[in-house]
Amino acid sequence: MKGLSPAASRSPGSGLKFLLDGKTVEAAEGQTILQAALAAGIYIPHLCYHPDLPSFETISPLEACYRGSEVFRSAGRGQGYAGCGLCLVKISGREEPILSCTHFAEEGMEVVTSTPEIASARQEKLAAMMARHPHACLTCAQREGCSLTQCSSNVPEAERCCPQFDHCELRSLVEYVGLSQDLSRYRFRSEYAEAQGPLFIRDYNLCVGCLRCVRVCESVIGAKAFGYVVSADGEIVVGASKPSWDEAGCRSCGACVEVCPTGALRDKDLRPGDRKASLIACVSGCPLAMDVPSYLNFIAQGKTGEASDVIRRSGPLALTLGYICSHPCMTECRRGKIDEPISICELKRFALEQANLPAEKAERKPPGKRIAVIGAGPAGLVAAYFLAKFGYSVKVFEASSEPGGMLRWTIPEYRLPRSVVAREVELVKAQGVEILTEARINRETFLRDFGPGSWDAIFLAVGAQESRGIDIEGQGLEGIDRGVEFLREVKAGTIGAIGGRVVVIGGGNVALDAAMTALRLGAFPVELACLEGRDEMPAFAWDVREAEEDGVVLNPGWGPSRIVEREGRAAAVELIGCVAVFDGQGNFRPTFDPARRKTLPADRVILAVGQRPDLSFLPPDLGIRLTEAGTIQASPLDLQTSVPWIFAGGEATLGPSSAVKSMALGRQAASSIDRFLGGEGLDSAPDGAEKAGRGDLWLGHEPGFGSRRRVPSRRLLSAERLKSFDLVQGSYEADEARREAGRCLRCDLRFALSPVCLPPEKWAEFHLDSISGVPEVEGVFQLADERRNVIFIAGTPNLRRTLLELLSSGSDAHYFFFEKDALFTKRESEWLQQFLQKHGRFPLKNQEVDDLF
Repeated sequence: MKGLSPAASRSPGSGLKFLLDGKTVEAAEGQTILQAALAAGIYIPHLCYHPDLPSFETISPLEACYRGSEVFRSAGRGQGYAGCGLCLVKISGREEPILSCTHFAEEGMEVVTSTPEIASARQEKLAAMMARHPHACLTCAQREGCSLTQCSSNVPEAERCCPQFDHCELRSLVEYVGLSQDLSRYRFRSEYAEAQGPLFIRDYNLCVGCLRCVRVCESVIGAKAFGYVVSADGEIVVGASKPSWDEAGCRSCGACVEVCPTGALRDKDLRPGDRKASLIACVSGCPLAMDVPSYLNFIAQGKTGEASDVIRRSGPLALTLGYICSHPCMTECRRGKIDEPISICELKRFALEQANLPAEKAERKPPGKRIAVIGAGPAGLVAAYFLAKFGYSVKVFEASSEPGGMLRWTIPEYRLPRSVVAREVELVKAQGVEILTEARINRETFLRDFGPGSWDAIFLAVGAQESRGIDIEGQGLEGIDRGVEFLREVKAGTIGAIGGRVVVIGGGNVALDAAMTALRLGAFPVELACLEGRDEMPAFAWDVREAEEDGVVLNPGWGPSRIVEREGRAAAVELIGCVAVFDGQGNFRPTFDPARRKTLPADRVILAVGQRPDLSFLPPDLGIRLTEAGTIQASPLDLQTSVPWIFAGGEATLGPSSAVKSMALGRQAASSIDRFLGGEGLDSAPDGAEKAGRGDLWLGHEPGFGSRRRVPSRRLLSAERLKSFDLVQGSYEADEARREAGRCLRCDLRFALSPVCLPPEKWAEFHLDSISGVPEVEGVFQLADERRNVIFIAGTPNLRRTLLELLSSGSDAHYFFFEKDALFTKRESEWLQQFLQKHGRFPLKNQEVDDLF
């Protein structure tokens, strides 16, 4: 890994041995005392040290650095950062303590990590840092669980700690080392704070000058966007290395935030919950959890084979997704907050087409348990693929003449060529899956062919391929088509040129596909009417824009009231203005304005107002429960239906949805069925980065990276695309793909950094297991409530026995910690006096001690 210091990258071995606090410790040659100590589980306080960063000595100050419009210049050459000074240790035979982060371990040396002098020196170093960092909250008795919004001590808001408080590395260090009693009050210094950027907050009022951000950016990431200077009074000033972050080459990767021990560098607007999911949003936003950063990184390096391998781990229909995915990953892409999201979908398609890997032949496996998959759409094919890889004997039953479901039969050729679907079906077959086409299942024979005992498990993945009707006058006239059926017949070749005026009713993707297909078949004009407003249409926004470019006339906010008849055929659609689509409870209940009406002439009307699954093949006595919407009821946890050995997924359970969501449910179904049959199932996300070899963390220095614009992909112009059903969306050339993939922020890199070594937790939970490890010796202890507020301090000749007695007596303590001390009465008095000085009272359970003082 580039940028890691040699000592940091070595593991302790048998190179040498030395004594550390009386314990024999092994260290590798070239390893520092601090590294050897931490590897041995012995904590030495530190702040500027990080296991993945080179020593502070390797970074020199710049002539100038920048905070907004302010320029800070170095007071003089030769003066640099001297380290945090907290990792002091004493070496036998040496008079002065030394820094353990820069001193290498030596054979036979004797090291002590703490003495009264060292403890005092550490507190002095912390006091110097705290002089320019808010610390009122760190010394407050009510700090545990504090919201930081209301202060009982009336500390001004600018002098309080930041939102990082409850998980702040600096706070844990302060609580471990302690602060001197004569610490002066912090005064807000109005340093530059930058919160208007899209991804990060940089608040230099909270900076302690540890230079971790500078070192990770320069030596690990290679961006060199951070720098520092030393002011005339010796203060470390950190900022951008150039007047703007874009000029400085900031990669917005977040590595600086990851290593910052305070709240000086923070992520902005994170969703509550899983932090990693919020930061690697392209992965968490993908229903299949594809490892997007890894395959983009491989594409940027020109390694399309490796990229394809990562993509294919998510399932067999990845190339199909490269053509028609709804790409929620791009909606979530953090680059989009800077300018435009990465063209993830197009890059996926590029990598798979370039790699052009042949169908991987599965090893011949002995016949396993038998599983039936009903439906060869996206959910069924993906489930069959993974089930076969598990070793099961899988048979797929498909009613149509070719597998693929709506991918094959309803998505127009100009969006998804049938050859792409056929190619990926072969990937499924290559695993040993048997696909029976024109195998329509009927209710009368279902129990005979699929009843109990016939299969070890069944997966129902029949999709939602039946168009919903609409209850209006004239719906049964000639010249009226249903959306899905219209697209199916066009793709099957049974509908050719149509001409004339076409009106499409509906605002979803099927409606738009039908409208643009009608244009290609010669219809003109083509008008579309839907209940929703223009911005509320359920179709993908990019499809709506394309339809308008192609000449589809949109009539948003209108619903059909009747279809006008002339000589037994549809001749026009009468529309009524729609005021609202949903009621106050969010239920679909359109309301109309009778005063707003208009009529659209039509030679053909296409009704595309939604789809539902055709479940007429299921016998009622099978016991499969349905939802009110007419879909199959299945557990969201494992997709199991009311019949234990039957599972269901895809649009059969979701209703009309996206292909990628159906594929995700197919993958989930395979995992659930495997567990149902005694297997371990699949991981929640496909493995990718680690096993594919993602490379190191080095990104390099690229001024202007933040202003790199998206590389446009090729698309047929509207005038050209209406002439045929030729593919509209072109693909990238190799150099274009590399440039576009290179725009990725690599939000995942920060999670490859090693975690910091925090101080040992002072408080242990007050229960039997924890107390059992306490020695039976003299000492002093503190008890605390659920918010870690101290409620009792006491000394005792036998720590374990006293704590056990308190536990059995029903003490309301939640946490405790102790110190061994033969002079426990003296130490108890010292702790009580310290508490009294700080809080003006004794702990709640020590009130009887008042009389002694």
